Amino acid sequence: MIRAMHPGIVVGSVFYTGVGLTALVRPALVPSLFGGRAPTATARTEIRAVYGGLPLAMAGLVLSEAGGRDGGRRASRTEAVAALSAAMAAGRLLGSWIEGEADGITRLFTALEAATAAALLLGAGVGPAGHGSGPDERTDNVGRTTA
Repeated sequence: MIRAMHPGIVVGSVFYTGVGLTALVRPALVPSLFGGRAPTATARTEIRAVYGGLPLAMAGLVLSEAGGRDGGRRASRTEAVAALSAAMAAGRLLGSWIEGEADGITRLFTALEAATAAALLLGAGVGPAGHGSGPDERTDNVGRTTA
């Protein structure tokens, strides 16, 4: 069942979607708003990761919870941080693909953010069937099943 969304949720999610898409499509615009520049592929990829991936993940998390799309199950804080970490890794991958290159630091942080997201999801009990996979079964950060 999809619930009606509060206008504040709509405004917030539209704002973060706009910021994220702008950073993905025109990454050099972000630092230019503050008098800066992004002259290298590495700088533009970093902007896509942080200013593109993170706001899009935030908009998605807000919309998924506000719309009640998963049977009313709300993401834990740990799952939200995992989503943000995964979004930064995805932004780096997209930026590297668009730029046609990825230096060592970009590859390192892509791997670290993806691995961190996976570790957080496992720690939150999200994973194989029977471990946080349904709306009624959750585990806390120490592995105890909660309702």
